[in-house]
Amino acid sequence: MTAKRVLDLVVGAVMLALTSPIVLVAMLAIRATSAGPAIFSQTRVGREGTLFS
Repeated sequence: MTAKRVLDLVVGAVMLALTSPIVLVAMLAIRATSAGPAIFSQTRVGREGTLFS
């Protein structure tokens, strides 16, 4: 099982390194063209009317 865990971590790290510049460019483009935040969050109503985000 340790070999699979190591492989998962290595593949995850490589994919993060490859995709993070694309995500950064997309976030900068959103900030340049929109007034709101690049990552949107909203308040929702849960069980018994409690609010969460």
